[in-house]
Formats: sequence, C-alpha cells, structure tokens
Amino acid sequence: MIALNASGSIAKLTGTPNEHVRLAIKFIALRQATLAARHSPSPDALDAIFELNNVRDSKEEKEQDKSTAEKILAALPASHKDVLKQEKLADLLGIIYTNGHHIHGHGIGLFPVASMIEHSCAPNSAYEVVNDKLTVTALLKIAKGEGISLCYIRPYQPRQERIAELKNRFHFDCTCVRCSVDMFNRDLCRAFRCKKCDDGIVTPLGFGNDLSDWKCDKCDQTPAAEVFQEMIAEETTLKLLDTLDVPVDTLLESSTLHQSHYVLYRSLEHRVKVLARLRPNIGQTWLLILLDSAKRVLPEYHPDKAVFYDMLGQVRKLLSDLKGAKEVPLLPPAVGKSSSVMIPFLSLGFQ
Repeated sequence: MIALNASGSIAKLTGTPNEHVRLAIKFIALRQATLAARHSPSPDALDAIFELNNVRDSKEEKEQDKSTAEKILAALPASHKDVLKQEKLADLLGIIYTNGHHIHGHGIGLFPVASMIEHSCAPNSAYEVVNDKLTVTALLKIAKGEGISLCYIRPYQPRQERIAELKNRFHFDCTCVRCSVDMFNRDLCRAFRCKKCDDGIVTPLGFGNDLSDWKCDKCDQTPAAEVFQEMIAEETTLKLLDTLDVPVDTLLESSTLHQSHYVLYRSLEHRVKVLARLRPNIGQTWLLILLDSAKRVLPEYHPDKAVFYDMLGQVRKLLSDLKGAKEVPLLPPAVGKSSSVMIPFLSLGFQ
C-alpha cells in the first residue's frame, strides 16, 4: 500500500511513532478487506477495538492524533479513504498508543483481551508474541482472585522516571510495590560506590532528593556532602549523553557509579547486543555484569534475565566454550519450579 511507504515521513512530520502509523494503516487495509467480504475477522470483530481505552485526552495529544490521521488519509489510495473518518482514525491512533503491545523485531500489535491486564513494575506475568498470538506466562504463583499484571514499560529505570513515564504515557499514578515510597523501599538502580567501606553500595530511599535519603548497604553510613554532590553531578551529566557516548570502560574502572547504576546498565545493554558477536570476549564480560545487575534490581523472575542467559550461552558457543555454554540456564534458576501457567489470547495483531 502506498501509505505504508509514506509512514516514515508522516511519523517525522507529526511526532507519532512510525510503528503506530503503520499499524493504523494496516488496520485500515484489513477493515477494507472485511468490508469487501474477502477477509476475516468480521468488521464487527475489528470494530470491538474501538471499545478499548484511549488515555490521550489532552488538547495537545488530540491535535497530534488528528494531524496524523489527516496525513494518513491523504496518503491512502482512493479505495481506502472512506474506511475510517478522520475522527475515528484519530481515536484509533490513541487506542494504539494506549494499548499496543511491542512485538520484538516487528513493531506493535493490538490484542484487546491482553490490553485489560493491569500494570506493575514488579509483574507476576510476562508476555511474548509468536505470529498472531500473544501468550501470557505466569512468573510467580498467582492466587485465586489475584490480579494478573504485566510491566508496561522498561522496569530498569529509577522510580521517579518510571512514575513520570507511566503518568505521561498512560495517565495513572503507579502505586506498585517498586514505586511505593516508604522507609524500606530503596531505589536499587541509582547505585553508587561507597567511599567509606569496601564493596558497599549507596542507594536512596524515595526519590533521593536529600542527603539523608542515601545510605550504604554495607556500612549503613551516609556519604559526605561533597561526595553526594559529586555523585549527583556525575549522574546528571551522564544521563544527558546518548547511550553510545557513555564511556563504559572508564566508568567501570573509576566512576562513583556502581556497575548496576541504570545509566551504565542502559549503555551496556545497548552495546552488548552488537559486541556479543563482533567481540565475544568483551560481550561475555559485560553480559555477566548485566546479569549481576539484573539479579540485584529486577524482580526475581524477569524475562530480561532469560534474554541475557540466552545471549551468554550463544557467546560462549562463539568462544568454543561448549561446556560453559551448556552450563548456562535458559531461564533464571528456579523459574521452572514455579506453578506457571500459560494463557493464550487470540489476537487482532499486525506485524
């Protein structure tokens, strides 16, 4: 379809993610086919998507979706222009923004039943998409009557960033166990090396706005005021850099940041996907750091850990370390011992 070729320029002009534009165009194509009685599901089944929630209710968000819809309609062939009116298409874009599930390597899809699952930064389930089916797998034992939860965002980021992202994107205040601010809930991914003891890790309570919020997990001491200022200054500077510009080697050797700090984690994660094959020795070293950090910060059972274990096995195979590759578990230890269940959802997804 001509409009698919124009999706990139539409996305750039309007600020709407390209994958959202493409999914909206593919929805129009599918609905046009159903109206011509050449395709299933039925038009009524497709239109059930419009019953999903659309959280984009601010004036700016509505104007953006309206502008994107207008440009999509202008790029459509004549046979597709009347499938959805501009207002309906703008609503569809908001629904995609609110409910779209990411499909690794293939953009996003709409899965109406799965869209009703609640969010938690410490979820009890995870999802994967194969072809046109989304499958939800329990990561923990889920009691009768207990809600099923997924994580809508990347969980390895500071509490303040998670709360802000969920508020901005989905318009709700997260009160999950990782976001609730109390005296026992430390933000483990804002981690710094303690200068008062060996191997100690300094992390904050709450949002870490005050010096008194920060303590070492080993010596239980608060950093000196000048050290605290150095920590925050370095963190502020580094998080403004592009992921590829973060000097990982230098930071791992001499930074005030601990290796599990979220800025280092993001940069390592990005780099290791490239270096795992090009430079497997470095890839293995950094994968082990990522795994240690993930074990420390993420919930006990989390898909990211499984991904890192899988990559580690592949790297060791490249290094001809077949014994080491066989010793790498496919999932974090003990996941297979939980009473996990799989819940399939028929999808209305698009790749």
